[in-house]
Amino acid sequence: MLGSRYFALLAAIGLFAQIPDKFENLEIYPKDISRRQLVGAMRNIAGALGVGCKHCHVGESVMTLDNYDFASDEKETKKTAREMMRMVNELNDGFFKERQSSISCDTCHHGVKQPRSLINVMMDTISDKGIEAGIAEYRDLHASLYGSDSYDFRAATLSNVARRLANQQKQEEAFQLHQLNLEMYPNDALSLFNVGSHLLVSEKDMSVAHPYFLKAVAHDSLTAANSLNRLAYYLSSLDRTGEGLHILKLLTVLVPDYANGFDSYGEFLAKEGRIVESIAAYERALQIDSSLISASEALLKLKSVKEP
Repeated sequence: MLGSRYFALLAAIGLFAQIPDKFENLEIYPKDISRRQLVGAMRNIAGALGVGCKHCHVGESVMTLDNYDFASDEKETKKTAREMMRMVNELNDGFFKERQSSISCDTCHHGVKQPRSLINVMMDTISDKGIEAGIAEYRDLHASLYGSDSYDFRAATLSNVARRLANQQKQEEAFQLHQLNLEMYPNDALSLFNVGSHLLVSEKDMSVAHPYFLKAVAHDSLTAANSLNRLAYYLSSLDRTGEGLHILKLLTVLVPDYANGFDSYGEFLAKEGRIVESIAAYERALQIDSSLISASEALLKLKSVKEP
């Protein structure tokens, strides 16, 4: 993060005096703009991108401006900056003016050169250099920028990256990100569930996954309940219905006021031919939530089959 600190340094060592009083080759700002106004505008842009003068202007040193050619259009970054400024001005003069609002460079950049989400930054790094490089980059960014608004470091970000990797059949890479998430956020229910889920699916050992599920429920019962319910159906799709049934039974014990859990449990029991238990599960679901249509319809069907 250079930007504002860089300009504070310039002020401290008197380098503002090296900035010209008159300016050449202005395309965006008025030709008669004052030195103070233009320097202030440049400071805002530099701070929004976390850069110094050298990012757009031709010059060699960050400690002196003596040899800077501010009028030069040699650098592509300066050309890009002008286009972005035109875009911002157009939006502020039209769309946002009508809504009594405005935008600036900081609206998107938040102190970084390229306004990209952390999800996309990590996906590109992992794709180009591998999971270890992606994890290293996350740690570096977290160490330097956590607490700023440059990137979203909430647990959901790593979960989203892991989900994208899983969709690419990169389960082990996804698991490494779930583990990293749990390291950063040890009480995050979704991260706890994701680690437990991976262990169950890959190792087929409920005893290994069980502690993670318990802790997930303890920290956020609804998130854990929804996740466990989906896991049961996923296991069923893998022809592991028995494990899915076990998950749902566990769910009804851990979250006894979760109607959808009993509804799903009733469905799985019915598929196993355990009609009496299935009816009891559906009835419990309706006791919790009488508006649960799926449970009502299933219960009517089961009772009609059971009764002569």
